[in-house]
Amino acid sequence: MSRIVLCLFFIIHLASGSSQDAVYSFKNFGEKDGLSSRTIYAIDQDKLGFMWFGTANGLYRFDGMTFKNSKVMLIPMKNRLILFYFR
Repeated sequence: MSRIVLCLFFIIHLASGSSQDAVYSFKNFGEKDGLSSRTIYAIDQDKLGFMWFGTANGLYRFDGMTFKNSKVMLIPMKNRLILFYFR
């Protein structure tokens, strides 16, 4: 009898927990947020937690609130691009 009660408890518990939906939030960034292009070619995150976005108009650092345009120089080479970042 106790096994049946225990099994019913687990079944009810699992059934009630599986109906919860995850909530996701998305925000589109654009020119008004400081990002000059809505087309992103590369995304990376550094050790400090900053997100970096590569666009046709430059490299942008995002700190979670604002975008900052970084001074970069792209040098086209045979079959690749070399990127120089200036602080």
